[in-house]
Amino acid sequence: MADIDDRWHRKTPTGQERTDRYGHGSRWLVRWRDPAGVQRKKAFKKKTDAEGFAASVEHDMRSGSYIDPAAGRVLVGEWAVQWLAAQGHLTPSTFDRYRGAVENYIVPRWGTTALGSVRHAEVQAWVAKLGADLSPSSIMKVHRVLS
Repeated sequence: MADIDDRWHRKTPTGQERTDRYGHGSRWLVRWRDPAGVQRKKAFKKKTDAEGFAASVEHDMRSGSYIDPAAGRVLVGEWAVQWLAAQGHLTPSTFDRYRGAVENYIVPRWGTTALGSVRHAEVQAWVAKLGADLSPSSIMKVHRVLS
């Protein structure tokens, strides 16, 4: 359940009064607990934006598709190392092919990019450039590993 707080006004027994934050910064604060129980928060200038965000967070948690907002700040290179470590179930040849794609193509281009900053158009341009060095089937395999 996500809660929305007004950071500019507080309720009193006689009505509302202004807080010391009145007129400064974003007014509406959404607070929620992620599936791990960690409290999160995000501020909005408009109440409708806060309500929409709260509804989407609640929906994502109920449907099991919630993604931690901080996850987008992880670098592709860091994530690739974690992902490769979890691929121990693969045959040795498949694992070696995945590791080669990560080390030779993905990390050199995307390693210092945050996951949340990877854009579709940039990936398309990168894939097009891979065509100069790789066969179409190899490009598909490298792209699949990035995906």
